[in-house]
Formats: sequence, C-alpha cells, structure tokens
Amino acid sequence: ESLPYPVVLTIVPEDTAPPEITSSDSATIDENIGSSQIIYVATSQDESEVSYSLADGADAGLAINQITGEVTLADNPDYDSDSEGEVKQSYSFTVVASDEAGNSVELPVTVTVNNLDEVAPTITSADSATIDENSGASQVIYTATAADTDFNGAEDITYSLSNDSDAALSIDALTGAVTLTTNPDYETQSQYSFSVL
Repeated sequence: ESLPYPVVLTIVPEDTAPPEITSSDSATIDENIGSSQIIYVATSQDESEVSYSLADGADAGLAINQITGEVTLADNPDYDSDSEGEVKQSYSFTVVASDEAGNSVELPVTVTVNNLDEVAPTITSADSATIDENSGASQVIYTATAADTDFNGAEDITYSLSNDSDAALSIDALTGAVTLTTNPDYETQSQYSFSVL
C-alpha cells in the first residue's frame, strides 16, 4: 500500500506590467549652453531594473544613457539656428523605458529652447546736443534712442546714466529723455557731460 506524497505547486507571478515613467513630457533649456549637455533625465518606477532608449525618429544629435536616463544633446542649442543654419526652437524625442521582463512603455518628450538676448543694443542717437542758456529748468535736453535687433526690439530697451554723469541730469528709463533740473547758464556752466547706458 502506497502512502500519499504531498506535493506543493508554487505559481510564480509573471511580470506583465510595464514600468511607469515618472519624468515630465516636457522641459526647457537656454540657448547656447554648450554642446554635450544633459537636457532631460528620464525617471521611472518598476519592480525590476529599468533601462532606457530613444525610439526611432528622435531629433539628430540626441543620445540617452540606458542606465541613468540622461538625454544628451551633442550640438550647442541655438534658438536662432542649428548647425545646419535652420531655426531650432525645440527638440523632440520619445523615451522608451523597458524592464527586465521585456515590458516597455513610451513617452513623447519636447524640450523647448529659450531665446536669450545675446547682443547689446546699439545707441542710434547723436553723441552731442546744444541748448540755449536761460531756457528754463526741468527741460528735456537730449533724447537717447537705441536699436536692439537681436531680440524683440525697442520695447525691451531701458536707459540709465552712468555714475559719473552730471548730478543735474536725469533720464527717463523708458523714453530715454534726459532732463536738466537746473536753468542752463553759460557763464556758470558751459556744458554738461553724461554717458547713456
């Protein structure tokens, strides 16, 4: 007579759930930060170790570290033009996060390039002016004008006077109008000097 032989059958759960990507689907970077910069970091949660890759169709010059999820841009980002002379205001790619069981999930990402004002304005007004003596106090004796072709134009320009400018002078930061607070008198002072910034 045979005795019963107990057998335990253990069911091993199968990992069928893909990783959960926890990083954002967008990021911003400043232009001209230099080449080979990290512009995005993919993060995720999963029961097993996750590796990262980029799906086909990612913008040129992008690479991802399969362990850390760091996305690197080989080129120097330039809002005004890329290495081929084309305007490049954003980069697009899709992050693929895969676990050890082969489950994967994708996240399309857009990295926007911030346009920076890189060139100082050019002062277009003259470097001298004349006024009549005894013409009255608190009058505008000069108006500074400037052009800023690099960014949005004149609305972004503000004016000031250097510290060594004559104390009797003030400037309107928005209009560039320079005002003389005293009544000009040739015998007392024949000229006023100032530097517009």
